[in-house]
This record gives sequence, C-alpha cells and structure tokens, in this order.
Amino acid sequence: MVRQCVHCTSQRAVLRRPKTAEPLCRECFYAALEQEVHETISAARLFKPGERVAVAASGGKDSTVLAHMLTTLNARHGCVARQGQGSVVDGGCAHACGCGGAAVPHF
Repeated sequence: MVRQCVHCTSQRAVLRRPKTAEPLCRECFYAALEQEVHETISAARLFKPGERVAVAASGGKDSTVLAHMLTTLNARHGCVARQGQGSVVDGGCAHACGCGGAAVPHF
C-alpha cells in the first residue's frame, strides 16, 4: 500500500519523519525541517537580523546541510545573517603539499 504525505495529501510519502512518525513527501519534509530550524533560531534568539555568523564546516553531510539551511533561511526570511566571505582551510594537505609536515593552513 502506497502511503500519501499527511501534509499535502497529493504526493506519495517517501519517508517517515523520525521526530513525529509522520509519512511525508520530500517537499513537505524539507518545509517542515526548515520551519523547525527557523522557529528554533527565532525562539532562542541565536542571532539578530543582519548579524554576521561564522560557520565552521567540515564538508560532511551535517555541516553541508547546516550551511545550506542557513543560506536558505537567510534568503527566505532575511533573519539569519549577512553573507560574508568564506575561507577554506585544508588541513589534510599539510603533509602532502611539501610544507615539511607543518600544520600550515592554506587559503
């Protein structure tokens, strides 16, 4: 039996949300997650509109989702942070780049 999304009722559910056990389609899951993150940031007053926020990201799936979520919330609600420049520090190349094994950040 194919389960329908309990939010939109027009799409097939592709997952059961762990927090609520609701069957949701992809779009409704993303919308619910975005809304929950937005409400958490707002309720906890984690940052003020226009404030710069530094995000340290490893490039793994969790930090990639965090960076995407903050960018999306900023674009939709203008309440997360000003966009600034980013820097990449690749600590993994310190020994392979000929720096003599020193942990030199490369920008």
